[in-house]
Amino acid sequence: MPGKHKAHTPIVSKKQRGLFGAELARHRQEIEQLQAGCEHGRLSGWMCEEWMPAHPMGSYVKLCLECDKVVERRWSVDMRNGALPMKVFEDLQALTTGF
Repeated sequence: MPGKHKAHTPIVSKKQRGLFGAELARHRQEIEQLQAGCEHGRLSGWMCEEWMPAHPMGSYVKLCLECDKVVERRWSVDMRNGALPMKVFEDLQALTTGF
């Protein structure tokens, strides 16, 4: 009938959402345990951190290659005075002149 709408039926039931939430919590706990026990021996190089693909946050990070934890973070702009920290500037300059 025109003008009458059926009630919205969720695609995922409450029971399924509860199971998914439990699996997600278990996964997060396993990752925390992995990262807590990792020695972070192998690190990546400096990488631009993005909150979404092609959307940089303005910081550069080094990740542990074994547990994927951010081990070190540097901002491209010093938050205190707006100046580019020298080490990050040197790293960026080395990256751009290598082509």
